[in-house]
Amino acid sequence: MKLWAGAAAALLLLGSSPAVAQPAQEPEISAEDIAAASAIPDAFLVRLRSGNGAAAIGQAFAGTMMEYQNAQLQALITYLNTLTDYYGPVTGWELGRQEAFTSRLVRQTYLVFTDNGPFVATFDLYRRSTGWILLRINLHDRSHDLFHQTTPSAPAPAPDPAPAS
Repeated sequence: MKLWAGAAAALLLLGSSPAVAQPAQEPEISAEDIAAASAIPDAFLVRLRSGNGAAAIGQAFAGTMMEYQNAQLQALITYLNTLTDYYGPVTGWELGRQEAFTSRLVRQTYLVFTDNGPFVATFDLYRRSTGWILLRINLHDRSHDLFHQTTPSAPAPAPDPAPAS
């Protein structure tokens, strides 16, 4: 009985431990860093609006390791051209979301406007010792992915009752 009571007391102590992990708060990023990071997507979108997707991609990745990944860059240019051929020329954009993983890694998600519908451009930006660079661009037209589910889902239907025997 003492062993059982000791185990129960140990479980209670573990359950009330203050060492429970707390969710991390978003890191503080200065307004200057936000402006410097935002300059990369803004320059990309300005070039894209002028109709030159290849230049937009090339300039966005200039000075990064991605600059030497010709096959990946060409695939990205081809997909970007497919989006703009389908939706039409870029007419504008708006920053929809900005998230910081750390003060040196930021994700910015833009809604890009065209006359035929929007597409989404997400930029992962990293601050190295010499300034901000682009790590990754994700382009897609799944605007529904931008919304978090905020309403409860419908309850699951009740199971059929067991037949009476």
